[in-house]
Amino acid sequence: MPSPLNMPTPAFATGATISDALEHVLVTSPKVIVDTPQDVVALRGLVDLTFGADATAITLNIRRGSTIGGTLVTAGNTWGPYPVIGSAEGQLVAMGFDDSPAAFGEVYVLTATAAGNDTATTVNGAYLEVIVQSQT
Repeated sequence: MPSPLNMPTPAFATGATISDALEHVLVTSPKVIVDTPQDVVALRGLVDLTFGADATAITLNIRRGSTIGGTLVTAGNTWGPYPVIGSAEGQLVAMGFDDSPAAFGEVYVLTATAAGNDTATTVNGAYLEVIVQSQT
Protein backbone atom coordinates (compact mmCIF):
# COMPACT_ATOMS: atom_id res chain seq x y z
CA MET A 1 0.00 0.00 0.00
CA PRO A 2 1.40 3.43 -0.89
CA SER A 3 2.35 5.87 1.82
CA PRO A 4 -0.02 8.72 2.64
CA LEU A 5 0.74 11.91 0.74
CA ASN A 6 -0.98 14.08 3.31
CA MET A 7 -3.37 13.73 6.17
CA PRO A 8 -5.12 16.79 7.59
CA THR A 9 -6.09 16.83 11.23
CA PRO A 10 -9.23 14.70 11.69
CA ALA A 11 -12.47 16.61 12.22
CA PHE A 12 -14.57 16.09 15.33
CA ALA A 13 -17.94 17.57 16.28
CA THR A 14 -20.35 17.15 19.20
CA GLY A 15 -23.65 18.47 20.47
CA ALA A 16 -25.71 18.61 17.29
CA THR A 17 -29.25 17.28 17.15
CA ILE A 18 -31.29 15.76 14.34
CA SER A 19 -34.96 16.57 14.89
CA ASP A 20 -36.50 15.32 11.64
CA ALA A 21 -36.07 12.59 9.03
CA LEU A 22 -33.94 14.69 6.67
CA GLU A 23 -30.22 14.34 5.90
CA HIS A 24 -27.96 16.45 8.14
CA VAL A 25 -24.24 17.28 8.02
CA LEU A 26 -22.60 15.98 11.19
CA VAL A 27 -18.96 16.91 10.61
CA THR A 28 -16.88 18.59 7.88
CA SER A 29 -13.26 17.69 7.11
CA PRO A 30 -10.47 20.24 6.77
CA LYS A 31 -9.41 21.03 3.20
CA VAL A 32 -7.29 18.33 1.59
CA ILE A 33 -4.41 18.77 -0.83
CA VAL A 34 -4.86 16.67 -3.96
CA ASP A 35 -1.92 17.27 -6.29
CA THR A 36 -2.39 14.84 -9.16
CA PRO A 37 -5.21 12.90 -10.80
CA GLN A 38 -3.60 9.66 -9.56
CA ASP A 39 -4.41 10.49 -5.93
CA VAL A 40 -7.15 8.69 -4.00
CA VAL A 41 -8.79 10.00 -0.82
CA ALA A 42 -9.49 7.43 1.91
CA LEU A 43 -12.24 8.46 4.32
CA ARG A 44 -13.19 7.04 7.71
CA GLY A 45 -16.13 8.30 9.70
CA LEU A 46 -17.51 7.34 13.09
CA VAL A 47 -20.60 8.68 14.81
CA ASP A 48 -21.92 8.15 18.34
CA LEU A 49 -25.65 8.89 18.57
CA THR A 50 -28.40 8.76 21.16
CA PHE A 51 -31.41 7.97 19.01
CA GLY A 52 -34.69 9.84 19.31
CA ALA A 53 -37.50 7.92 21.02
CA ASP A 54 -39.19 7.16 17.71
CA ALA A 55 -36.11 6.73 15.46
CA THR A 56 -36.21 3.45 13.55
CA ALA A 57 -33.11 3.54 11.31
CA ILE A 58 -29.99 5.60 10.59
CA THR A 59 -28.33 6.02 7.20
CA LEU A 60 -24.82 7.52 6.86
CA ASN A 61 -23.29 9.16 3.80
CA ILE A 62 -19.88 10.58 3.00
CA ARG A 63 -20.07 13.39 0.46
CA ARG A 64 -17.53 15.44 -1.46
CA GLY A 65 -18.18 19.10 -0.70
CA SER A 66 -19.55 20.93 2.32
CA THR A 67 -23.30 20.25 2.03
CA ILE A 68 -25.85 17.45 1.66
CA GLY A 69 -25.92 18.30 -2.06
CA GLY A 70 -22.31 17.12 -2.53
CA THR A 71 -21.37 14.09 -4.59
CA LEU A 72 -21.56 10.77 -2.74
CA VAL A 73 -18.17 9.05 -2.58
CA THR A 74 -17.45 5.37 -3.25
CA ALA A 75 -19.65 5.21 -6.33
CA GLY A 76 -22.61 6.74 -4.52
CA ASN A 77 -22.77 4.13 -1.74
CA THR A 78 -24.54 4.80 1.52
CA TRP A 79 -24.08 3.00 4.80
CA GLY A 80 -27.36 1.70 6.17
CA PRO A 81 -30.09 2.05 6.84
CA TYR A 82 -29.03 0.54 10.14
CA PRO A 83 -32.03 -0.46 12.26
CA VAL A 84 -31.94 1.25 15.67
CA ILE A 85 -33.88 1.18 18.92
CA GLY A 86 -35.40 4.49 19.99
CA SER A 87 -33.79 6.17 23.02
CA ALA A 88 -30.75 3.84 22.81
CA GLU A 89 -27.16 4.88 22.11
CA GLY A 90 -25.14 3.47 19.24
CA GLN A 91 -21.91 3.91 17.32
CA LEU A 92 -21.88 3.58 13.54
CA VAL A 93 -19.03 3.57 11.03
CA ALA A 94 -18.74 4.66 7.39
CA MET A 95 -15.58 4.13 5.35
CA GLY A 96 -14.99 4.86 1.71
CA PHE A 97 -12.68 6.03 -1.05
CA ASP A 98 -12.92 8.94 -3.45
CA ASP A 99 -10.88 7.87 -6.46
CA SER A 100 -11.67 11.00 -8.46
CA PRO A 101 -11.28 13.96 -6.09
CA ALA A 102 -12.45 17.05 -7.89
CA ALA A 103 -10.23 19.88 -6.76
CA PHE A 104 -7.33 21.14 -4.68
CA GLY A 105 -8.68 22.17 -1.28
CA GLU A 106 -11.63 19.76 -1.38
CA VAL A 107 -13.63 19.11 1.80
CA TYR A 108 -15.80 16.14 2.75
CA VAL A 109 -18.78 15.73 5.07
CA LEU A 110 -20.22 12.85 7.07
CA THR A 111 -24.02 13.04 7.07
CA ALA A 112 -26.84 11.14 8.75
CA THR A 113 -30.54 10.61 8.10
CA ALA A 114 -32.70 9.30 10.95
CA ALA A 115 -35.86 7.57 9.71
CA GLY A 116 -39.05 7.94 11.77
CA ASN A 117 -37.32 10.61 13.83
CA ASP A 118 -39.86 13.09 15.21
CA THR A 119 -38.00 13.61 18.47
CA ALA A 120 -34.38 14.70 18.66
CA THR A 121 -31.51 12.31 17.96
CA THR A 122 -28.40 13.65 19.70
CA VAL A 123 -24.95 13.56 18.11
CA ASN A 124 -22.66 12.70 21.03
CA GLY A 125 -19.66 12.74 18.71
CA ALA A 126 -18.87 12.62 15.02
CA TYR A 127 -15.39 11.97 13.59
CA LEU A 128 -14.14 12.20 10.01
CA GLU A 129 -10.60 11.30 8.95
CA VAL A 130 -9.28 12.03 5.47
CA ILE A 131 -6.04 10.57 4.04
CA VAL A 132 -4.75 11.39 0.54
CA GLN A 133 -2.76 8.53 -1.00
CA SER A 134 -1.25 7.81 -4.38
CA GLN A 135 -3.01 5.12 -6.42
CA THR A 136 0.33 4.01 -7.88
